[in-house]
Amino acid sequence: MIISNQDIESIKLNRAKLSDSIKILVLKSLKKTEYFDSEDELFLNPPLFAHFNYGKPIEIEETLGYINNSDNFIQIEDFSILKNRINTTDKYFQEIYRGKLLNDNPIFNSNYQPYVSNLEGAILIIKENLPDLYHLLVLSNRMFFLHDNTSIINFVTFQTQGLLYFHTSTSATKAYFIEELLHQGAHNLLNILLMDKKLFFTVEPTIRMGKLNDNNDYRTLYSAVHGLFTVAMRLFSYDILLQKNALCNETKHEIVGRLIDQFSRLNTGIELLDMEKVFTQRGSEFVSRLLILSNNIIKKYNYK
Repeated sequence: MIISNQDIESIKLNRAKLSDSIKILVLKSLKKTEYFDSEDELFLNPPLFAHFNYGKPIEIEETLGYINNSDNFIQIEDFSILKNRINTTDKYFQEIYRGKLLNDNPIFNSNYQPYVSNLEGAILIIKENLPDLYHLLVLSNRMFFLHDNTSIINFVTFQTQGLLYFHTSTSATKAYFIEELLHQGAHNLLNILLMDKKLFFTVEPTIRMGKLNDNNDYRTLYSAVHGLFTVAMRLFSYDILLQKNALCNETKHEIVGRLIDQFSRLNTGIELLDMEKVFTQRGSEFVSRLLILSNNIIKKYNYK
């Protein structure tokens, strides 16, 4: 498995802490107490995270009503598609190119209907062939929002934890959704695992990689760890899918290309760090495990 049993237990523990935190905020905002005995899963709904990070007054009853109205969602296995955009998430949509903000108020619209089948097919491929990994994705991801602006790179944010934002076009194949489920889903998973950053980092995680490696790398240490984890997640998953011969020829051909695309994304600076200076023992073991696993997969495919 890509992460240790200790990490899995931390994810479960941190997930429970998140639920408790949101529950407290909900109960403080409510005029009544009808949600006091609600299941913890209710309080892990991304619209609630968006609600409390919105920054403007909005009635909690409105958000809870939205969540409890099944007409607002399409259920696919353990996940849901948001049928329409919700204004509490609009501020997170930006057009960015190579780390530079180009447009912080882009135009976009919900665009899910032509892509439900491919998204569902991707989910089922992961569920059937990577069941342990699928379980982790379910723990850390809840909903998708599909939109039509391809200039907005796919993203997640801890401010709407569990919600994955995908742009769509005619190239949104099953392989595309497999990649984005693994990529963006891994970001959400790692956000939960790294909630207590002192367990993994001995320096401030927002320090620039360029400062650590004496170059012009603009990424933070935290974002570099995220980058490593998402690359390792895809390499690990693609390798298993190809070994199992679980894909039709068209999807297999695209997944092979996406596997190869990860090779140049692996060793981009984090391997140059003095691990003992920036990570705790646990953090160093976590990063080292990802590097070893990923490089071994690359070697398997005879990439030089």
